[in-house]
Amino acid sequence: MTVHCDDGSTHEIWTSGNGSFTPGHLVGSTGVVVPISFSMTITATPPGGDPVLVEEGTDLKGGGAVLGNNPHPQVTCSFADTFILDVEEEGFPAGTVVTFDGEVVAHLTAR
Repeated sequence: MTVHCDDGSTHEIWTSGNGSFTPGHLVGSTGVVVPISFSMTITATPPGGDPVLVEEGTDLKGGGAVLGNNPHPQVTCSFADTFILDVEEEGFPAGTVVTFDGEVVAHLTAR
């Protein structure tokens, strides 16, 4: 996944884990994106249908305590992706276009 950050940097990241705040590894580097908060919107558009809001919200690490007290420099990065369901999932038929976009506030470790 590609993230575009407000410090002018762009990074390709991958994660290994399924937790909300699993760090993202910077591809081609030893650096890591350590998330502090997420805001995200997920929509699904069935074939021939209108977009349906699947999920929308913000998740704050430590209930917001980390965001206000993190001593590391922070960046805000945006991300987005779209994919098409191959099979029915969560009540949406195959061919549904799923789109998600959002922002993550994070700090970047050594790059």
